[in-house]
Amino acid sequence: NSTGSRVMNSHSPERYFLEALFSCLNSSGIRYAVMRNYATLPYSAGGSDLDILVSDHADDAVKNCLYEVIEQVGAVKIGIARTVGFFKVYVYGKPNQRHGQWWGLRVDVNVGLAFKGSPLVGNNLLLATERHNKIFVLPIRIANILGVLKEVLQNNRLPLRYLGEAKEAVMNDWSTIRLTLEPMGPGAIEQFRELIVSAGTDVDISSKCHRLR
Repeated sequence: NSTGSRVMNSHSPERYFLEALFSCLNSSGIRYAVMRNYATLPYSAGGSDLDILVSDHADDAVKNCLYEVIEQVGAVKIGIARTVGFFKVYVYGKPNQRHGQWWGLRVDVNVGLAFKGSPLVGNNLLLATERHNKIFVLPIRIANILGVLKEVLQNNRLPLRYLGEAKEAVMNDWSTIRLTLEPMGPGAIEQFRELIVSAGTDVDISSKCHRLR
């Protein structure tokens, strides 16, 4: 369609970095999945951060790939932050021959998904990815569920932007969701399901988020 064509032909200033990064990830055989906001990738970040999930064995390989590409395209790292199971890199790039704008992008890398050392999903999730413009992405139903879960655990609140589609996923494909979240344990999984289903009708959402944490 015309919208897809415009995206395909767009020359966003960060495009050459994105294409090089995904080419490196694919050729290195690294199991990864873009977690959300991937409609315009790898041609543009669409104004969003780049949020990637990798297996807990791929930490160093992904970091090496990312740093290699930053140097390859003449960009620089202007900030790096790291916690257990997660690191983010702020990248700043100069114009290239196709585009005359400077650009910036934050790359978030989730090494597995865990909360206080406890795994939230199994590595089998990375075996159930989908292809989008030759890059690996999470199925949209899983992406929305994990978007809600991360916000609950990190900020003790339900994010409205993911909630509607997450609720639909829980109602229509609960068996898949439950299997994906199996490492959390049956008690936490059931609490999470109730939290999503009751959203909008329960005034005690904050307490339920706290109990799940």
